Amino acid sequence: TKKSRRGGAADGADGDSAGGDAAFDAAAVAERERALGRPRAAAGQWASCVRVLDAVTGETTQLIELDNNECAVSLAVCRFASRDNEPLLVVGTAANLQLTPRRADGAFLHVYRFVDSDGA
Repeated sequence: TKKSRRGGAADGADGDSAGGDAAFDAAAVAERERALGRPRAAAGQWASCVRVLDAVTGETTQLIELDNNECAVSLAVCRFASRDNEPLLVVGTAANLQLTPRRADGAFLHVYRFVDSDGA
């Protein structure tokens, strides 16, 4: 699990699991990163996401985590005639990507549609 890969960073000081004090957890993680550096995954292990931000507030409005060790490697906004030239976000991913030597078990294109949060 993510918690075990992070060395229990979500545990509180009293041994409680993720239900502990969130401010303490964030401070503990920040201190650990200052002292030891950011945690690194093993070679070929990836954690990628597509994050949609509100351009005015900078707040995350949607977060889509990519599963199955997929790594986001490219993105583009494309318009397709078959979709009435509606702008679509196309994200290119690679499964089990290894940088050196360059190899992957597969490649995928994820297509997302832009929708206003108010439904318009």
